Amino acid sequence: MRRTSAGIFAIALLAAMAQGTSAAEPDRHADWLKQPTRENLFAVWPREALIKGVAGEAVVGCVVTVQGALRDCQVRFETPPGLGFGAAALTLTSQFLMRPAIKDGVPVEETIGIPIKFQKVPADVAAAMTTTQRDPSIGSRLRDESPETRNAGRVVSGIVWDRAPSVTDVAAAYPARGRGEKRDGRVDLDCAIDRKGGLTRCATIVEEPKGYGFGRAAEGLAAKFAGPATDGKGVSLAGIHTQIPVTFAAASLGETSPVIGKPHWTVLPADEDFTAAYPEPARKAGVLKARVVLDCTVVAGGLLTDCKITSEDPPGYGFGAGATALSGKFRASIWTAEGLPIIGGRLSIPIRYDLQDAPPPAAPPKP
Repeated sequence: MRRTSAGIFAIALLAAMAQGTSAAEPDRHADWLKQPTRENLFAVWPREALIKGVAGEAVVGCVVTVQGALRDCQVRFETPPGLGFGAAALTLTSQFLMRPAIKDGVPVEETIGIPIKFQKVPADVAAAMTTTQRDPSIGSRLRDESPETRNAGRVVSGIVWDRAPSVTDVAAAYPARGRGEKRDGRVDLDCAIDRKGGLTRCATIVEEPKGYGFGRAAEGLAAKFAGPATDGKGVSLAGIHTQIPVTFAAASLGETSPVIGKPHWTVLPADEDFTAAYPEPARKAGVLKARVVLDCTVVAGGLLTDCKITSEDPPGYGFGAGATALSGKFRASIWTAEGLPIIGGRLSIPIRYDLQDAPPPAAPPKP
């Protein structure tokens, strides 16, 4: 069998998970897919500045990952200083969704600068804040904390969670009014990371629609998240903030096949795994192309179980059994960029083998 089967397989699968990127695309820089709305901007506007009608500007620098998420965001500039516009800009980074940069036909990480302008507050908003300053539902929903106490120099995003709410957890937390009216809900939480990688001091900064209890429900789910306690260099993340989207999908209520998010793969099989699982009948027959679709349940940790073969082409060579044997080598993200759970749901996983252009295997060593 030809050794490159695993490499070809992995590239095809990752490309499908990376915003539809294909190797034929020309080089380009990261670009926007989704930006925060006007309401999102007001939701993080520093409270004192909003009440006074003060405008501001900030520039944050972030790394755009190959999945289009932002990580390692830091404030590069803010004006006027000391009013919290830098911290407010950082809280928006979780609401950005981007196409990753492309280099030599594949997605790559890229560091970018993002200017965010807080334009002059409209008169109607300023008037509302003047007369309803005590109403927490109007204007900024950030906590009244200084940039220093909020560790405003860094906000982390794109965290790969070790533990996250399951489909069952989200269904159990669905607020009664939203459940009764079968309303969808969307919440963005701002939370601090504790010493063990859990979340603390969570506050709702975006809640749509209001009045249904989606914010409280999302804050209750925050205790079920746990991630790394340190960054990739071993530096503690304690006290640093992160923003977490939480989506409540009414289509999941009472369904045996609930709505789940689109994950990215955090672990894929190695070359030797594919070598061991490639079916012997196909190798002997010289079959170089095949496609298998598995339907699997995702359990804690993003592992796959109870995989069933839903499609196998060509049949009769053992590709389905080989793909099923590999399913234990996959691990999926357990909370997605759109704020949906994965654990407890089922994933349809296309697996493609294409060895047509693979080089011949290396000659075995002489005894």
